[in-house]
Amino acid sequence: MPHTPYPREVIYIGPPLPNRLGKAGFWTSLLGLFTCGLLSPIGLLMSFLALSRKPRGAAISGLVIGLIGTLWIGFVVTLVGAQAMNAAAVEETARKELTRAAMTEAEAVIEQHRADVGRLPEGIAGNKMVLQYVDAWKGALRYDLYDDGDYVIRSAGPDQKFDNGDDLVRRHDR
Repeated sequence: MPHTPYPREVIYIGPPLPNRLGKAGFWTSLLGLFTCGLLSPIGLLMSFLALSRKPRGAAISGLVIGLIGTLWIGFVVTLVGAQAMNAAAVEETARKELTRAAMTEAEAVIEQHRADVGRLPEGIAGNKMVLQYVDAWKGALRYDLYDDGDYVIRSAGPDQKFDNGDDLVRRHDR
C-alpha cells in the first residue's frame, strides 16, 4: 500500500497580533487629556470595545485614561452649568428688586393723589399715573382698583403677560 502523506499543519508561534483598536483608544484617550478632555469619551468608547480583543493592555490603559478625562468633562460642565444658573438667579433677583422699586414709586404717586383729592383715582386715571413707571423687563405697570377700596400695582413679569403666575403684585390695603 502506497504511503499517503498527511497534510502538515503549520503553527505560527510569534508575537501576538496587535490590538489596533485598543491602541487607537489609548492614544485617543491620552490625546483627550491634552484637549481638556474633549476626545476622552471617544477614547473611552474605543478602549471599551477593544477589551474583547487580546492583548488588552492598551485597551485597559485607554479605558482608565478615557474615564478620567470624561469625568473631568462632566465636572467642568456641571460647574459651568451651576455658575450659569446662579448668574441667572442673581439677575432675576436684581430685576425683581428694580421692579419693586418702580412699583413703590408708582404707589407713592397714587397715594399722593389720594392725599390731594381725598380718594383713589379711577382705573383709567390711575393707569395714566403709573404708566410712566416700567418694570425691569421694560413693560408698563398696571393699576387695578377694587370695589372695596383696595388697589394693586402690577408688573406683568418676565413673560410680559398680565394675570398669570409670574406677575409681581404690590397690594395696598386700607
